[in-house]
Amino acid sequence: GGNSGGGDGNSSQESVTGGPAILDEFFAFWRALSHKLITSQSLPLKLFGWDNIVDVIAESQKMAPPPRAYRVRGAGTAFINGLYEFDMKRVGEGGYVRGGAELQYHRVLPPGGNPVKPSGGTNGAGVPSGRGSGNGTASGPNVIVASDPLTDCAGKTLTLFRCTMRSQHKWWFLSEADVDQPGTDKDVDYYQHKSKRDEEALPSPSGWLTCRAGADPPPTLEAVGKMVPEGEERNTLEHQLARWAIDGKVIELVLGDGIHREVVSRSTELIKFLAGMCSDHDDDGDGGTMSDVDSPHADKSKKYCLQASHLLLAWKTCTNKADAAVSAQIYQLLVSILPSLPPSLAIPLIEAIRK
Repeated sequence: GGNSGGGDGNSSQESVTGGPAILDEFFAFWRALSHKLITSQSLPLKLFGWDNIVDVIAESQKMAPPPRAYRVRGAGTAFINGLYEFDMKRVGEGGYVRGGAELQYHRVLPPGGNPVKPSGGTNGAGVPSGRGSGNGTASGPNVIVASDPLTDCAGKTLTLFRCTMRSQHKWWFLSEADVDQPGTDKDVDYYQHKSKRDEEALPSPSGWLTCRAGADPPPTLEAVGKMVPEGEERNTLEHQLARWAIDGKVIELVLGDGIHREVVSRSTELIKFLAGMCSDHDDDGDGGTMSDVDSPHADKSKKYCLQASHLLLAWKTCTNKADAAVSAQIYQLLVSILPSLPPSLAIPLIEAIRK
């Protein structure tokens, strides 16, 4: 059968010697060094600095804390829908996820509930999915069809977790995990996600499949908040990087008087990263146990992301610059990031281009 995965998801600040404070100090030094390099008069040093920034982005994202909860919606098996909260047994004393801990989320259904009959004609009884074969869909082998079409959901503990298959692929499941042997074909699997290598670290928002115990349609998932100590939701390494870039006017450095096409090409990752931070302030959802409302970083969170003024400056530079190579590089940059822009940024840019 399957077995619990090996903790190769997001890295944990708890696993760093010295803890989060040492980690923050190191990244602050790295960002300061990068800023010194990109403001150098030497082009090779500038380019080296921009290569460093790409690495800072990648490492900051790798160290990002996992979501503190997932909201499951739209599942045909109604009692599956709801908020799945992070397993607090996997959190260290400092409030961060322990290093190497496998991510797991739980939803405990209240006792005394009424039986729920799934829609769509699918048998709703607890049915193992044949996980050992790596095939948990309704047409798969090794399934047992129970005679009772009703599932009494009262008192169930449902789990969102990752499991290593015999094929060594890591798939995510929404299941009623077996108490003694979780991650085996003794679990009752309702939905699964056959995650590709680049999807294994965290549960995917879409692309879920219905197992024999579940009913169509499969659900969608929404990440809620971040698994950090209360008040630190806006102080992750990613937020620190975004504040550094905006306060240091790094984008303006790219598009300033000393603009160079090699610098523009290397800035693409930072601009994409800052565009992604624009939606971050909406990710906390509701119904969770922690909130960043009182965080000292919350009121400024919207400021620390890509601004429409940055894109308009880029377009203006693109149209005014005599250097055709630089203009072509900026144009290529704008084209490459346009699909990832939120409407609040894409619309002003498109309107400027139409003029």
